[in-house]
Amino acid sequence: MDFKTSNYNIPNSDGQEQISSFSDSSWITKDAYDDVLGKVMGCGHAITDVTTLALGDQCVGRALFLEHSFYNHSCAPNAFISCHIGDERQEQYENGNGGDTLMQKSTIITKDDSENEGGMHRDEQNKCALFACVQCIDTIEKDKPVVLSYIPTSGIDRKERQDTLLNGYHFTCQCVACSGVETNPLATKWEKTLKLPEGNNVNITRQMQYSCNESLINIQQLDEKLSSDGDENNNERDELIAGCIMMIRMSMNGIKNQDISPHHEVSIEAHRLLAAALSLSGNTAEALREHQHFFDAIAPVSPLIDPVVIAAQRVEFARDLGRNGDTKEQKQQLEKAKELSEICLGSSHSFVRQIKERITDLEVECKAKKRR
Repeated sequence: MDFKTSNYNIPNSDGQEQISSFSDSSWITKDAYDDVLGKVMGCGHAITDVTTLALGDQCVGRALFLEHSFYNHSCAPNAFISCHIGDERQEQYENGNGGDTLMQKSTIITKDDSENEGGMHRDEQNKCALFACVQCIDTIEKDKPVVLSYIPTSGIDRKERQDTLLNGYHFTCQCVACSGVETNPLATKWEKTLKLPEGNNVNITRQMQYSCNESLINIQQLDEKLSSDGDENNNERDELIAGCIMMIRMSMNGIKNQDISPHHEVSIEAHRLLAAALSLSGNTAEALREHQHFFDAIAPVSPLIDPVVIAAQRVEFARDLGRNGDTKEQKQQLEKAKELSEICLGSSHSFVRQIKERITDLEVECKAKKRR
């Protein structure tokens, strides 16, 4: 399909469809732009990266899928939607073997520096396609709706959730977690557990955590470079880690001084970041304690936490357990991560496959040790 001459149905001012193409920009008016943008913002699903980005900062974009745009929102969803780019799900989709998943695909059109076709091209060689997959993560009774969370769920309080949805989707949430705070036991429990105190500066804490997360990613990349260069000693690396640990502990003191709930997003994220920083510093024993603090913190509000976030943290926990020589507990954590991620991502997702491969490798290592 030639990009410049591809025809698209564009509604005119009378609501009738007229044939146009990307080479004809006459239809691009402010009203048309606002209309399209409103549909993408209102019906699009967030594309998130929950394995590398900080809690609260995991949305990397939005995608619009026709069938999936009909699901309603709940802050305590019974289904999970994942968006990802071209793995073997493309083959499943084309062969009609998607199982119980609901799937669509669209071709990614990317920008380059060439002058051909207005600097745009379709990546046919890599077959780059975006997929959406919906998995039920809870038992859904007959005639009950399938509901998704329109926003990343990570332990924020009711007002924050409602403000985010009102600003981004223009409705006030009345889901089970938000409505009937005075009468609904679950909503009452979550409201009491997560409510932020008046006059908090939680957004300043978030920005500090985003910065720390970025630094930790840079350190991990530096570690890969040092490993390939055969250089294990680096003063810059050690200083960066020490700076991160100091900043995270400072944010923890701020959270405590403001009387922010230990189960709120920023409290949970502080434990996750500190565990990662301590692990990079080689202090595995303290890192393991922070991992456990993370899981203790999410326990009362787990239905409001993205299950993939929990699975990803269990993988990190397992890695540190392995460094500490606790192979049995390491495998248990990986099994829990596999079970949780499989429910919401499906068994063929790359993240799930990586966990399965690690479990298999661990089993092989254990058998080899027994034979010695």
